[in-house]
Amino acid sequence: MLQKLRNCFEPSDALFAVAITPYDLYSNGLNFVFGIAYPFKGCIVSYARLYSDNEELFLSRVRKEVTHEMGHVFGLSHCPNPKCVMHFSNSLYDTDYKGEKFCSNCKKKLYLSMKELGLI
Repeated sequence: MLQKLRNCFEPSDALFAVAITPYDLYSNGLNFVFGIAYPFKGCIVSYARLYSDNEELFLSRVRKEVTHEMGHVFGLSHCPNPKCVMHFSNSLYDTDYKGEKFCSNCKKKLYLSMKELGLI
């Protein structure tokens, strides 16, 4: 699926692809996942389990999961800080609890990754 999305872009138009789907995603050993990242290629985020009647909450959840998966795209791993956007979300409670931003450690890792890729 990600490869099909990437084929829609000319190489000069995009570095990475991001797909957002209303369908559940699954990964080995897990009942479901909010997203799947392919390091240095792109990611897919599902909003199937992120939905809320509260539009602000719903959009915050989507932003968090897209940011989280893009962190993986740039090579970041899960963070032990429960307020960091890179903290693993096993449930909506985890997603709602964490922030929308990277902690200082993850910011440093992201900066180094972007520098190595020649983006900054």
